[in-house]
Amino acid sequence: RCIAAGADVLVAGTAVFGAPDYAQAIRALRGEGMD
Repeated sequence: RCIAAGADVLVAGTAVFGAPDYAQAIRALRGEGMD
C-alpha cells in the first residue's frame, strides 16, 4: 500500500534482519508474487 501511495523509500529493520530468510522478507516488502 505504501508504494502504491507513492512512497520511494521503505525502512525495514527487524522486518528483514529478524526474518529467517532475508530474500523472502525483501520479496514480501516489494510485493512480489502479490499479483
